[in-house]
Amino acid sequence: MSSIKLRDIVNADTKTLISVLPEASLQDAAREISAHRVGILMVVDHRGDVIGILSERDVTRAFADRGANAIDATVADYMTTDVVMCDESEAPYTAIWLMHEYGIRHLPIAAGGRPKAIISSRDVLKYLSDHGSPEERASLWEKTPPVFGY
Repeated sequence: MSSIKLRDIVNADTKTLISVLPEASLQDAAREISAHRVGILMVVDHRGDVIGILSERDVTRAFADRGANAIDATVADYMTTDVVMCDESEAPYTAIWLMHEYGIRHLPIAAGGRPKAIISSRDVLKYLSDHGSPEERASLWEKTPPVFGY
């Protein structure tokens, strides 16, 4: 068995990026999250450049903060602007480490410096549990995540 990379996880289960503009309402964003059954949306500007992310937790926080008035809030009001990404060439351990380090459940995966997909911790665990014996899977994990920035 060869070394598993994040691109293997992305390619095994098509992970379409769903995006939203920052001026969209939280209600519209919540509809997108529900319609596409995703936990996170990429927030892009009019050129398509990523400027943030909006998660289910962000939407929940908005309703906790504003109650019914959250419907009038915009994505920009609650999005996260410090986007943590990982390159598709990295090992799954790196993604899990980043998710743990930053307290996130979803991680954008980049190819050539541009977001390609979003994976969840569940996606990584499912892929690894479906491929090889526990001993084989354990031997594929990189033990020390590389240090890099995006």
